[in-house]
Amino acid sequence: MESKHMDMAKWFLVVGCVLGCLVSAGCSAEQPTGSGESVTGVFAPIADATAVEIYVLDPQTVGRAAEREGEGFLRGFAILDRGPLPLEELPALLNRLGKGVADNPGEAAKCFNPRHGMRLTLADRTVDLVICFECLQIYEYDSTRPDWTTHYTTEEPTAMVNALFRRVGLSPLERS
Repeated sequence: MESKHMDMAKWFLVVGCVLGCLVSAGCSAEQPTGSGESVTGVFAPIADATAVEIYVLDPQTVGRAAEREGEGFLRGFAILDRGPLPLEELPALLNRLGKGVADNPGEAAKCFNPRHGMRLTLADRTVDLVICFECLQIYEYDSTRPDWTTHYTTEEPTAMVNALFRRVGLSPLERS
């Protein structure tokens, strides 16, 4: 009788391990979710972008931003590299950034050394996101508003954002 209980216990252990592996593989945070995912949270209003360009920014170009605008700059920061983001990647990216904002308890450093940027083109406006995971801030510039909005985030989205940049052929800058 005891060997039947041992066999059942082993069977439940194996089934539990298999189910645990399947669940964790399906929930891996680094896998793209593809199109069809709905965006929730703070960035939901910009999820219907018709085009997205992502940028690797030089965090050392700070100062008089108005003097540094145009083709080679995003909100005063020099663009080191750029590329189009496939629209099917956008929902997962916005949800991950939104989760970082939702999880931040209201804390950020005083620096702003952004290494990541995005320009989203929507039907009626453009929105720029300038992202600094070092100080945990995202500046959102909406072409329909005179000022930017600051969102505090966490470091958690950094790995996913860097992986996404690499998938589209960009080399994100690491913190020094």
